[in-house]
Amino acid sequence: MFARHAATAAKRAQLSHLRGFAKAHHPAAAITDAPAAPAATSAAWTNPDPGSEFAVTPETGFLPRRDPLPVLPSYFEKLDEILHEMPILKSDGTLGLLHTGRLGARIERELPMYDVEFVFDRRILAALYRDYSVLASAYLLEPCDIQFRLTRNYGLARRILPANIAVPLETIARRLAQKPFLEHSTFTFYNYR
Repeated sequence: MFARHAATAAKRAQLSHLRGFAKAHHPAAAITDAPAAPAATSAAWTNPDPGSEFAVTPETGFLPRRDPLPVLPSYFEKLDEILHEMPILKSDGTLGLLHTGRLGARIERELPMYDVEFVFDRRILAALYRDYSVLASAYLLEPCDIQFRLTRNYGLARRILPANIAVPLETIARRLAQKPFLEHSTFTFYNYR
């Protein structure tokens, strides 16, 4: 019992000291009155997994070690073309496939069934995963968006993902040990360029 009261008294004394410090060092006080920064420790931090894709480094912080690919290799030209045509409002100011409700038909009609079995480069795999997962999400949710813009009520999403998206996405996701859908890390860490 005595130890608990002693600890409480010590905490009160600490708080009282901090309150006094805060009053003495009010933001209006001169910069020179600010307390000195704590001395740096002599032991430098080392990354426990320096070979990891997401190793924290002075160069990239918490982002992947290498910048994401902004454009896919030419083999995937049609996929890249559809992705550039996809936004509601394209960068040139014209209306894109999602605005006009033509994304689904364009995918079903023009997107080839790409063979991704030969792709092993992790940077290309990450870009493909990013692009296929965004395309899958846009394809499935396109009817909801159209219905919402017309009536302010969400309609139903498409229930089936076409094979020309599903098969490559599943293969790429398996190779990257991911799930075949749009994950937060993909949308943020590999989509910042």
